[in-house]
Amino acid sequence: MGSTKQQPEAEASNPAPDKALTVTQQLQAKAALPELSRVNYAFWVVMAVLAQLNWGLYPVCTRYLQTSTNHKPIPTLQLAVVINIIAYPALVIFYTIPSRIRAHLAKRKQQQQQQQWQQQQCITALDMASSASCGALEVPPALLNPDQDPNDNTAAKDEPVLPLKERLKARGRVAAVATIVGGIVALQALTNIYAARLALAYLVQLVFMFGPLVVALANTYVLKQPSPPKLYPTLAAAIIERRYTYNIPSGQPLEKTPGYLGSLIPMKQVPEITITQAPVTWKLSDPGGLQLEFTAPSYLTGTSKLPYAFGPTLRLRAGGIMKIKLVNEMIMEGNITEEAPHAFMGPLDTNLHTHGLWDANGVYDQNQTSYAGQDNIFINVPARKKPSDAPASLDFSSNILREHLPGIHWYHPHKHGSTTIQTSTSHGSIIIEDDPFWLPARRGLCGPMQALISTAPEVLLDISLLFFKLASNPAKVWDSPTYQLVSNYSSPQNPLCCDSKNGWVFGGSMTKGNGTDILLVSGAYKPVITMADGVWYRWRMLYSGAKGWSTFRFLDTAMANSKQCEWLLIAKDGVYLMNIPRKVEAVLMSSGNRLEAMVRCSLPSRSSSNEFILSATVTNDPFNPGNNQTFATDFFRVAQDEVARIKVVRRPGSKGQHINKAAKYAAEQATKDTQAAPAAAAAGADAEVDVAAVDPAHFYSKPPKWDSRFYRNPVPDSCTPLRPSYAVDMRDAALTAAGYPPSRVNNTDVNFAGYNNADGLGTTCTVNGQLFSFPDPSPLVLPMGEIVQWTTNNGRSHPFHVHTQPFQLTGFNLSNQLIGTELTNFFQVGDFTDTMLIPQISIGAGSVQMRFQPGPFSGYAVMHCHYLNHEDLGCMKVIQWKCPGYDAVQPASGICTNFKYPVPGAVPSY
Repeated sequence: MGSTKQQPEAEASNPAPDKALTVTQQLQAKAALPELSRVNYAFWVVMAVLAQLNWGLYPVCTRYLQTSTNHKPIPTLQLAVVINIIAYPALVIFYTIPSRIRAHLAKRKQQQQQQQWQQQQCITALDMASSASCGALEVPPALLNPDQDPNDNTAAKDEPVLPLKERLKARGRVAAVATIVGGIVALQALTNIYAARLALAYLVQLVFMFGPLVVALANTYVLKQPSPPKLYPTLAAAIIERRYTYNIPSGQPLEKTPGYLGSLIPMKQVPEITITQAPVTWKLSDPGGLQLEFTAPSYLTGTSKLPYAFGPTLRLRAGGIMKIKLVNEMIMEGNITEEAPHAFMGPLDTNLHTHGLWDANGVYDQNQTSYAGQDNIFINVPARKKPSDAPASLDFSSNILREHLPGIHWYHPHKHGSTTIQTSTSHGSIIIEDDPFWLPARRGLCGPMQALISTAPEVLLDISLLFFKLASNPAKVWDSPTYQLVSNYSSPQNPLCCDSKNGWVFGGSMTKGNGTDILLVSGAYKPVITMADGVWYRWRMLYSGAKGWSTFRFLDTAMANSKQCEWLLIAKDGVYLMNIPRKVEAVLMSSGNRLEAMVRCSLPSRSSSNEFILSATVTNDPFNPGNNQTFATDFFRVAQDEVARIKVVRRPGSKGQHINKAAKYAAEQATKDTQAAPAAAAAGADAEVDVAAVDPAHFYSKPPKWDSRFYRNPVPDSCTPLRPSYAVDMRDAALTAAGYPPSRVNNTDVNFAGYNNADGLGTTCTVNGQLFSFPDPSPLVLPMGEIVQWTTNNGRSHPFHVHTQPFQLTGFNLSNQLIGTELTNFFQVGDFTDTMLIPQISIGAGSVQMRFQPGPFSGYAVMHCHYLNHEDLGCMKVIQWKCPGYDAVQPASGICTNFKYPVPGAVPSY
């Protein structure tokens, strides 16, 4: 019969599915994915929930540890929420939905294949010409497989399974993913416990941010399941475009402030650093009621991009090379619409200035367009236009000459138009290491003084200003603007301020009403500085606020002046006083100032209080004993009753030498080179020493031995340091002694004058009646080979700052002094500074005289008011440091060699 002949052919062309494996099992074997039971599905869901719960607890626990121990910052809570939102559904999808979908598709395919096979069996069994009627038939079970007994249920009961090898392989893959998830949970739990102890806790946390991506990859390449669309780009964006947060500690020990030890005070030479300017959200929640949250351009430290309140400190010896890699990751989509030199503009563009260093300016020609190294503030490192743009960068370098004095300096942005917005939150310190060469034992009591300095524990107080307080006088809005005002009037507006329209939160009690200004100390609000009873500490102080000035003194807890804490002033703005130490009752600092002082707090009895306050209050001010209201209520003045709290620790034994890690490091540095410079040893007290003849390895001389009597009772003004040529005494008597008649001094008036803004919001200033321009057709000239005196009419309301080289104060017009105020011995004729503000002397002709001995750095730099809002609005003037024989274009090397100093120093440059 035809039917019996056709059946084998049909079966050959349409074979039944492999009876060893069902269709579903074939698909599972191909995907190497076992069909999970409900128990296994429940396991995966529970694992997903546990992983996600831990993910949420991790930032909470770390934030708690940071609050209690002031450890390294963590990403913002918003970022954690974003990751949670992405990761939770992703994990559920990974472990449940793909398997269910795959099983459903497999079942459908099985049904389709089974139906096709049934139709073929129907056609074959009935010997029909077509399958049209067979598709509607209810096929008898006996016809589906004529070789199978209809009553035989063995096949249904004993369904074939995967081979053992495939089952083991599939289970191994499931176990691998379980290990990954379990490992993430375990490692995160351990990190929560030890986060406060890990030196790279922030980096560890960053690794955990890749957790969802790791699971996604495992899901795709291990379990062979498809991932949700756009998952990887979303996760990558969440990781790459992360946001940084700095939580301001309040009332915590200073040494526990994030980055204080290691970054702010490094215990090794650090001549090279990397800093990244990026938006950092600053948050303060003070128990006293102050609340603040705002975002500003800030420096991230190193390649790990750690968000501290300051950049890393550069620490090196004179004679070294300093290098800074600056990367600008800011994003500013708008365009500058106002190019006038007296406007806030380009708020997120930046550059770099090394404030206070005696170094080259890197600009030999006003038409120069390329960066040639050194302190060139006319260049721009622009912000990105969009997130996908590569960030602009600057490789900053500076050669520090060997005759540079030791001291503290700093670096900060100086891109004209944006310094106000950036400087308070983007800056760092520079320390030029001590060199006993400048304090030789033969000069008075310089030996014991050097021993006292070199072995004292080191404290670095970076006093920064967060300014949200409106000027009390509406006519003075531009004189002392808020962060909000500068942001909103910038061209384009600062996208980080001052609402949530750009996704940046701004608010808190400090921004409400008329607002509040606060001083931070090394990134902390009202920190606790621990000192040992009767021990001298070396305080390096930096006033890094973009504007303002303050007076600082010690009070007891009843806010009365305390005599139990002492100041011995050593240096101002990185230059030794003419004679050290100088005992002072209080210090006055304005934006840009630095000072170094020895500080000691002593407890006369066991019953006395062991706490004192470093205060910037206006009451009982030694600089204002007559309570002059003009001085007391100056709208540039920043007053704060408690800046920091001093906790004095009683210690057993005598009040002898006290050395901590910082002191030990300083002592090691001072004694590293034990041979004194032969030329210096052979020379007289004031003789000139040719630096070229000094072996660099011997330039750092051995400090003298310890003197316990001097330690107990240091003798004021007992040491006269040697001086380099850029910081020699230029007062009339010294000039006469050097054979340079005072009548030959080159005199120039450099005056600040008010400037009315067109917007009617108050005045700023000009220099000699001119707003800033570059190139400048009429720059101020400082010729080398001469002594130059500048006389200014205003040392009160505009901090007078000069780039490249400091100057000596040689005269005050005391007839202009405010009635009831005192200069005290903190301000003395003969002191050097690079940023001068004397608010006791009112505006008037000849208020302050200052002198320079220019050299050897030639080229173009600037002088300006260091209230940086004034500088941004045009209160700046170009200076030409002029090399003899050159006109507009100065030596390309930046160093002039064809001149002689009228008053040579102990170690002349050339």
